[in-house]
Amino acid sequence: AGRKRLQAAAQLGWPTLPARTLPAAAPESHCLLVALYDNACCRGFNLREQAFLARRLLDHWDRATVMGQYLPYLGLPPSAAHLDRLLLVSQLAPPFLELGARGRLALNAAAALAQWPAADQIAVLPFLQELPFSQSKQKQFLEDVGLLARREGVSPRQVLDRQEIRQYL
Repeated sequence: AGRKRLQAAAQLGWPTLPARTLPAAAPESHCLLVALYDNACCRGFNLREQAFLARRLLDHWDRATVMGQYLPYLGLPPSAAHLDRLLLVSQLAPPFLELGARGRLALNAAAALAQWPAADQIAVLPFLQELPFSQSKQKQFLEDVGLLARREGVSPRQVLDRQEIRQYL
C-alpha cells in the first residue's frame, strides 16, 4: 500500500517520507486488509482489482464473510451473485483483465465471457478492444454471438471470424 504516494513524493523531490510498516510476522490476511481499507477510503477499485481481491479474500474468510463484510469495500452489493461473477472474472486471461482495469469491460459481460471456451474468448477480444460498446451493449453482443453460434451449431469463434462480422473492426 502506498506505491502511488511514494511515486508522488519522488516526483516532488522529497528525500524522505514518513511510513508505517507491518511486522514481518504479520499474517497475510492482515496485509490484505490493510491494502483493502487503505485503497477503499482513497479511491475505487477497478474490475481487475475487485476480482483479484475477492479471490484473495476467500483464501482467508468464508463466502458469507467476504460477501457481507468485504464486497461493500469493493463498491459492490453484498450478494452471492456479485461474488460469483467476480470469481468467474478472476479466471479470465490477462488481456481481458486489462480491459477491466481500464473500465472497458463490464462485470456482467466479463462473467458471461469467462464461461466461454478460451478460443472463443480470444476471438471476441478485438471486438471488445476496438468497438465502443457500453456495458449493456457488451453483454448484448456476447449474447447475440452465442445465440447465433447455438442456432447454427458452430462456435462463437466461427461466428466472429465471418467477414460480415469482422468488417466492423
